[in-house]
Amino acid sequence: EQELIKTTDLNLASTLLCLGFDILGINSLDKNRVVFFFKKTSQLQEVMDNYWRGKLIVNPLEFSNTRRDLLTRMRQNEDFKEYQPS
Repeated sequence: EQELIKTTDLNLASTLLCLGFDILGINSLDKNRVVFFFKKTSQLQEVMDNYWRGKLIVNPLEFSNTRRDLLTRMRQNEDFKEYQPS
């Protein structure tokens, strides 16, 4: 069973995507909120720590586009088959 990082933070999920991490799954909590699942690694944990410390730099245009794409997926309920971590 793989360990996962779960977040409902859209900006964090967008940042992680911009930095090359893949979303393993997305589950809907309600009409406006989802949970994003990422594979837990030491590198991901380090990036998340730096995110919360305000020590990351991402391309602002890429971040904006990625965030917009995630919002679109949320609104269209794409890929919201219930994610079952193995």
